Parts: sequence; C-alpha cells; structure tokens
Amino acid sequence: MHWSNIFIPTEAIAGVELSDTGLRFVLLKNNRQGKTNLATQAFEPISDTDLVGDQIINPENLKTSVANLAEKTKKFSRLIILSIPNDFVYQKQLVLPQIIDDTQLEESISLTANFHLPLPPQELYVSWQRYNLPTQTLAIIATAQRQKIDIIRNIFSQAGFHIVAIEYHGLSLARSIVLPSGSSWLGIFRGHNTTSLSLFKGAIPWLNHVVSKENNTDAHIGEDLGRLAKFAESENAPLHDYFCITEDNTQKTKQNFTTIKLLPIIEDQTKLTEKWAVAFGAAMRGISPRQQDNNISLTEISTQMAYAQKLASSLWTFYTRVSTLLAFLLVSVFALTWLFLSQLVEVQRLNSITSVKGGLEQLSPKDFNDNVSFFNQIMRSGTNFSLLIGDLQPLISKDIIINQGQSDKVNSVVTLIGTANTRSALNNLIAQINQSVEFTVQNQPLENLDKKTAIPFSLTIIIKNQQKYYGLK
Repeated sequence: MHWSNIFIPTEAIAGVELSDTGLRFVLLKNNRQGKTNLATQAFEPISDTDLVGDQIINPENLKTSVANLAEKTKKFSRLIILSIPNDFVYQKQLVLPQIIDDTQLEESISLTANFHLPLPPQELYVSWQRYNLPTQTLAIIATAQRQKIDIIRNIFSQAGFHIVAIEYHGLSLARSIVLPSGSSWLGIFRGHNTTSLSLFKGAIPWLNHVVSKENNTDAHIGEDLGRLAKFAESENAPLHDYFCITEDNTQKTKQNFTTIKLLPIIEDQTKLTEKWAVAFGAAMRGISPRQQDNNISLTEISTQMAYAQKLASSLWTFYTRVSTLLAFLLVSVFALTWLFLSQLVEVQRLNSITSVKGGLEQLSPKDFNDNVSFFNQIMRSGTNFSLLIGDLQPLISKDIIINQGQSDKVNSVVTLIGTANTRSALNNLIAQINQSVEFTVQNQPLENLDKKTAIPFSLTIIIKNQQKYYGLK
C-alpha cells in the first residue's frame, strides 16, 4: 500500500442496476491474497409505473427508491458504475480491418456518429469501445439521449451517489456470465413492462432488441426470438442456446430456458443468483484497473476523467484539511511564543534590578517570514515540477488549453486535463508527446466525437526518465 492511501484511501466502486424490476447494488472487493469477495449487496423495489421503457413516469417516486438504496448502502461506497436498461440505448457495431490505428478508427466512428445515428449528435451521449479480434477490429458504438440520461444522473446525485460511468444491461451481462467464445446466445431480460432481447457472440454484445410494453406478450416475444435466431444464422453465428433472466421463475421453467452461470470470481457464489447478473457485471468493472477502463460510458466525460475528478476532489479535501491544521499550528505556536515572550518581558521588568539587557531576543517579523519561506520550500521538495513543466511546455501548442495537471509518482505518470481548440490540435499534441524522448501517451480516451472545436480531453502520459523528475532509479 502506498503511503498516500493511508490519508486518501481509494474508495471502492459498486455496480448498480436500474430496471423496472427494481434497484440492485453489488460491491466487490479484492483482498490482499488477490481473491475477490462480495462486500455487500442490496435490493430496493420500485413501482411498475415509475419506469416504463425509456421513460421515467414518476421521477419523485424513483428519487425515493434511490434515496432508500443510498441509505441501505451508505457505509460501503458512494462511487458507482450504473447499468441502465437497453431501452435507453441505441447500439451499432462497426467492423474494420485489424490493422486500423486509433486515429483512423476515431474518424470512422465520427462519420458513423454524424450520419447513422437516430438523432442529431448534440442531443446524444456517444461512446464506444474496441475489440481486437483475430482477423478484424470491432467497435461497439452506443448512444443515448442526453436529456433522459441527465434526469437519471440528477436523481442518483441528489441521493448522494457519484456516478463514475454509465453502461447498459447488455454490456454488464456480457461481462458477468459465462459465454463460451465461438458460440452465440440469445438472452431474454423479462421486465415488468418491457422485455429486452440481447444477442451475444461469445462475450460481445452484438445486438439488442426491446419489446415494447404494448407488445410484451409471450407470442410476440416468441416471434422476435425467431427473427433474431435467423439473423444469427445469417451472421454465420448459429445459436447455441437461450437464457432468461426474470423475476418470475415459473416463466423460465415453463419455457425450459438454460440456467446461466455467473463468472466464478468470488468465493461465496451462492449469494448471487442470476437475478443479480447485471449489477454483478457492473461491479466487476468497478474492481478493474482504473487506468485501463476504456469501456463505454454514456456521459460527457471519459471514465478516466471521472476517476481523476473524484481523486482531485479527495486530494483537495485532504489538502484543505492539512492546510487548515498547519495554519492552526502556526498560529498557535506564534500565539504561545508571543505569550511566553510577553510574560518574560514582564518578569524582566519586575526584576529590572538584576536583569541583564539583551539576554533573549524576540523573533522579528522578518525572521518569521524567512522561516515560513524555508518551511514552504521543504513542502515543495517532492516532484521536480519546474523541470517537468519545462519539458512538457514546448510540446503544447497555443490551440491546447491545459486546465489541470496531476503527477502520480507511484506509477510515474502525468495526467493532463484540458480543452483542444481543434481535433487536429489534439492529434498533434498526442503525436508530439509520443515523439519526445521523455514521454509517451499511455491512453487517450476518445469522447465527444461529435465536437469539432473546444474538445475536452484527458491524457495519461508515461514518464520514461523517472530519475530525472522523481529521483527514482
């Protein structure tokens, strides 16, 4: 454990499922032996009429349910990965050559976002994630309406939750259940109002289809399942089997669906049944390495930036408390010194006959300021920031505005958060860093693909020469 974790511990990230069957909260933790444990789980029901498809009918009732869930779990974590119903999300896959680089992939996705999405890009949150397959590159692009997502975020924020990322049920299920590679599965998520049908190719969510409330009957669902099965065959991926997640187990038994298995990553797997598969999948993302989380997040910032903002908030709180404590100690020392010297002067006055002039001199303001300056110099003697900034500055053009910078001495990385005036300026910054002797870009989360100007970004930069800036070998 790094010493900073003693003062600023890394808060665990839970997975939360939102659906018309209720709210589910799952928190996983990795222990020192490298094993994963179930820290806690919680369920909060919601009314059938609160959430119908992609419409929040009764936001006040949903606020109450989310607040109840927050109260049940307040001792564990406020950070969450939220998984929303497939009803809110439009998904499209883009198959490209295996050798395509990130810049070309971004351009292809930008074209898709501009010409093939159901609504204008400015009305949507757009995100994507890359799958490197043996013979090709697959990009899953997901979009959701900003207005509807913002309503959900506000409800969870008012309850005290901090949303790190928003994904959807299909992604969460692909992460949490055993889906052998090379086989296709049809998943049925039977809600109270709608039914979501998801086609999986191995662990990749290939297609999502939602049966509306008006058509949510066994007959209609059966017809749609037949169409999806034919689609799978046309994609050269014949179906291996079906599975169903529902609150009514009699439906599943009646239809003779396969019972799914959750990935066996925790010791006591019996506490998590298949009903918890979505929340479990979101919680699995919560324990993954944070700097490697390039998965879909339907928000205006990347997952890494959300992590960075929360860490910056924690660091600022810590700094404020330490600064307040140091200020209090300095004032206390000054006051005690002044009181001691005042009393000493009084004693010398009363004993002026025997006192010796000039025995003890008071600390002058000049000397005090010098001591403070020296103390601040000690506080600054960590990372060689002036040298680090001096080497980074020539790489940053006038079209790049850096709003925040963070130095992680443990991992020898620097995070730059800012805004690029143009897309070419951002690409040029990445190229300049990668061509430098001292630095290389570790990752470059690609968000806000619809924006041509004023593009927010967060770059994590690896420092090659640790000795130069940190004194490390």
